[in-house]
Amino acid sequence: MSYIPNGEYYIMNIINAGRAFYDKKNKDLGICTNSMLPDQIWSVKFSGNYYSIGREGQFLQYDGEKVRMSDMEQDNTFWSLIEVPETVGFYRLFNKSLPAYLTYVGAELTAMPKVIE
Repeated sequence: MSYIPNGEYYIMNIINAGRAFYDKKNKDLGICTNSMLPDQIWSVKFSGNYYSIGREGQFLQYDGEKVRMSDMEQDNTFWSLIEVPETVGFYRLFNKSLPAYLTYVGAELTAMPKVIE
């Protein structure tokens, strides 16, 4: 697992430069490939061996079916960072409680289960 300091970061896809965003007022969570806006900046905080990732008092969560925002920290709101060896400075987000990586389909955030070998 990799480590980055607590702070504010973009969650960015290296293929299309799409950035995750969350607008609490409209309960809108997704990927944006247009302008860089404040709703694309995420607070990342290291806690134990994992990170909580949030915006506006909400935490990024994967419940086994859908990526959504939660108002409570719980096991499925914690993520680890896994380095992408071929791309310096980029990491994959891996859910603590469910074996899945954060990814996207179109403009929607989703998770891809890790294949257990």
